[in-house]
Amino acid sequence: MILRPQTDPFPPIYQVERSWEQNIRAALDLLAPGAGVRSGMKLGVPLSSGAPTTGLTPTLSDGYLVAGDQVAGPYGSKLIGAAPASASRNLYFGLKGLYYATAPETERDVLVGSILTNADSIVHLAQPMNYGAGRMGIRGQVAIALVTDGADQTVFSLALPETGLDHLRITYAQARVASAIAGGGDSGDDFVLKAAVNGGSAVALATIAHSALGTLNAVSRFAAADGDAVSWMDPTTLAVLYNQTDGTTAITGGLVEFNVLFELF
Repeated sequence: MILRPQTDPFPPIYQVERSWEQNIRAALDLLAPGAGVRSGMKLGVPLSSGAPTTGLTPTLSDGYLVAGDQVAGPYGSKLIGAAPASASRNLYFGLKGLYYATAPETERDVLVGSILTNADSIVHLAQPMNYGAGRMGIRGQVAIALVTDGADQTVFSLALPETGLDHLRITYAQARVASAIAGGGDSGDDFVLKAAVNGGSAVALATIAHSALGTLNAVSRFAAADGDAVSWMDPTTLAVLYNQTDGTTAITGGLVEFNVLFELF
């Protein structure tokens, strides 16, 4: 029966398309723009008795990845394989699982981290962290006895997601001795954590002095304050770098773990 709104007391009854899927996806994209929101999923350098050891297979804890409204996991520890020797590669997760490559095979594959190796060991690794609501970070580890000495080394370069936000500010950073050095550590052999935006000049964030490299859990922290040069406009990439000067006596052993937190606004 046809109802006439002008004369009938009730409007027509029909199904309304509420587009819940689109609403949920849009809400998640606002809360956590880009991919990589994770629980667990920590990459690590292979260890023996708590100290870095040879081997090209990083450790990876079980956890979750989120890309928009898609959740992947739990997985990690049983799927990780050896990285290519003497190479710099990204680690991605896609339909075929975890794989190493210089670029993702599809646009939906999620970046898990980046790894640099020599012939038989992992030199450094890092991964992006997405905490949601514009808060992001980069965490990683550096086997300091294996690094190139005396020059800035880029451990991770993150292409920032398109959010419509114009500014980036580093809010906190720290470097921690995760495994004490076994020898070396001459005067001046400091570990310096840095950051740079859009390929610009690197800004020092935290420094572990040579005298502290032999102390487990020694920490150097950075907290942003007014006047600190850690706020940028129109950011497209954020790179985390380190510099380790190894002087007269070669450093043996040693692992530094770092975290850099920033926000988009």
